[in-house]
Amino acid sequence: MKQETLTEEPRPRKYIFPTWITKLLAGESRCWYSAWYKSNFKYQKKADDPERAAFFAEYNEKHDTIVRHRALAMKLEGWVVKTEEPFRVAGKAGDISGRIDIVGMKGDEALVVEVKSGRPRQSDHWQALLYMMLLPLDWLKGFKTVRGEVEYRDGTVPVSTMTAGDKEKIGAALRLVTGDEVPMAVPSEGDCRYCDIVRCQYRYQASSVDVTGGMF
Repeated sequence: MKQETLTEEPRPRKYIFPTWITKLLAGESRCWYSAWYKSNFKYQKKADDPERAAFFAEYNEKHDTIVRHRALAMKLEGWVVKTEEPFRVAGKAGDISGRIDIVGMKGDEALVVEVKSGRPRQSDHWQALLYMMLLPLDWLKGFKTVRGEVEYRDGTVPVSTMTAGDKEKIGAALRLVTGDEVPMAVPSEGDCRYCDIVRCQYRYQASSVDVTGGMF
């Protein structure tokens, strides 16, 4: 069943920010409609929650500290290091762009490091894989090997070598969210709580009506 959507101003060219799809790739979120909508429209965003301002400030401070320490350690190991380096890759239907926390280059090897200051998630792995696939299409060219790692406060987790299946899964996700067909919305309390689309008509609403006939 095709869903209608409340349309805001369409983007002149479809656009993807990496974290819009990483939780979907990992199965931590299920609503592809959210990523599709953001890709296709210049949407109105929810205002930041002032009660979470302190949390985000602390998170960002820890993140930046981890980046600095890991980047310095890599330089001492002989890597040529770039931090917070932007990238942009143009596809047939739209563009994807973002910033890479750390990229190290040494000889014919490149190392992509995604930094997280929260608890480990499978989506962190997919975010690193996404960068490993995309960067060689932009400025990280000519390296025989591109490895990935996720750097947490408590240590480093290697990212598995990208497979043909991983590439196809990422490609299918990119095609879906830049496609013309509207994906089915899958609202849930967890996904909708942090979704920043103001005008989403499918946002989860907790029911206050007893539908059990008094069973419980």
